[in-house]
Amino acid sequence: MQGRASAVFETTVGILGAACPAMVGWLLQQPDLGFTAVMGVAVACSVAGLAISLAGPLRSIPTPERWSEVAL
Repeated sequence: MQGRASAVFETTVGILGAACPAMVGWLLQQPDLGFTAVMGVAVACSVAGLAISLAGPLRSIPTPERWSEVAL
């Protein structure tokens, strides 16, 4: 179960990590956006990560001592 939770985080981080350099490069070249837009993207990504970590299904994963009680 922890592997599933890890896969969610790693996939999200991998996708955003791959797209981030291209997006930031493009944003920095925009005359009216620049640094403010990059900070907006950073905040949006932080909020997305927080939302994923607070998701009910991920938070309900039991501790290893209770894994035998859970049906997959």
